[in-house]
Amino acid sequence: MNISTTFTVIALVFVFVLSQICGYIFNIRADKFYKSFHFTGGFLTYILGDSLSLNKIAGLIFVVFVGIAWEIYEWALWKYLSKKNIDRPRKKDTTNDLTMDFVGGLSALILTGLI
Repeated sequence: MNISTTFTVIALVFVFVLSQICGYIFNIRADKFYKSFHFTGGFLTYILGDSLSLNKIAGLIFVVFVGIAWEIYEWALWKYLSKKNIDRPRKKDTTNDLTMDFVGGLSALILTGLI
């Protein structure tokens, strides 16, 4: 694993921990707030996927799969831990989250192609 891959993994873990702290400790539930986390997560996930493969499109597909896995994680948290109606995943929120993941990954694809 090279240094950029290691940095990307550390950054992804940081974004994950920060989003959990903001969401649960500070009781932030606004979907607009989490758009930046999904964009950043998609961006960093693309960089990780691109560094693990030789194909740029495979990095973007990796972003989509990780985004779907994240939404399944959110659903499982609600279903098995929270069970509060306010925490229930909504179709619009899921669609927005996956879109922001993809836009973040696409932005990383474009920027890494330019650099």
